[in-house]
Amino acid sequence: MYIERDITIEELIIELNNGIRSFRSIDVVNSGDLSNWDLQGVTFDECFLTGVDFTKCNLKNARLIATNLKTCIFQDADLTDAEIRYCAVESVDWHGAVINGTVFEENSSYGQMLSRVDLEQMVI
Repeated sequence: MYIERDITIEELIIELNNGIRSFRSIDVVNSGDLSNWDLQGVTFDECFLTGVDFTKCNLKNARLIATNLKTCIFQDADLTDAEIRYCAVESVDWHGAVINGTVFEENSSYGQMLSRVDLEQMVI
């Protein structure tokens, strides 16, 4: 994975407020809070989002592709029809997330490949 630019959570929030919904090869260099944000349709492709809090976010139709999601929080987030593929998901909190129609494929945690069934067990 090649990172094109480092940004802070504050810079990410500015870009989101400006309507940008597609991010490629960014590294959010500090963890931060995006809880309760409407991020419907957002795309993070080959990004580092370590430690970002997405609690209660609207992530319907979001695309998280080949992204480092380690220690992120998706508690009670709506991931309906989202696509999560090729991501690193160590220590991610999925409790209460809505995963209706969510594609969850080829993701890994601590060297183990995870399936949709694994995700279903983690949201409980």
